[in-house]
Amino acid sequence: MEQSFVNQVVMAEAQHDDGSTRPSGSCRDKKLNKPRQRLSRGHNLIEDYLVERPIFDAQDFRRRYRMSRDRFNIIMSDLCNHDLSWHEIEDTTGLLGLLPQQKMIGALRKLVYGSAAYQCTEITRMGESTTLECLKEFFSQVVHLYGPRYLRSPTPADLT
Repeated sequence: MEQSFVNQVVMAEAQHDDGSTRPSGSCRDKKLNKPRQRLSRGHNLIEDYLVERPIFDAQDFRRRYRMSRDRFNIIMSDLCNHDLSWHEIEDTTGLLGLLPQQKMIGALRKLVYGSAAYQCTEITRMGESTTLECLKEFFSQVVHLYGPRYLRSPTPADLT
């Protein structure tokens, strides 16, 4: 059931107003990628929220992402240890890809605020399709990692 919901969210976001989907991959008339300075923005995000003395304090982080910074780091660590798609990898041109924190922040911003994928690009410097891929991966990995413990019916011990 969770997977169908995730697919519906991603497919609804991926459709244009006329119902067509965006082209992907190499296409003759496809626009060039925008120079997003993703690496520098990734480091800025880390300086803003995730270093020992960040620009925005713990209250700001909790307000923006609906969780503590420690919980974020635990989930981030679990995701990176479970699935290589959360790692920073080189693309075909040899440039480093997005930081794992960028990917998770993009997924969380979309999830927490219910914003459109294009609205996350200013914060994370990810494209719309990458934001949607990260959201889908986030959903599936969280369900896989935490589902057996947290996404279940309450036990009698939970109710007392």
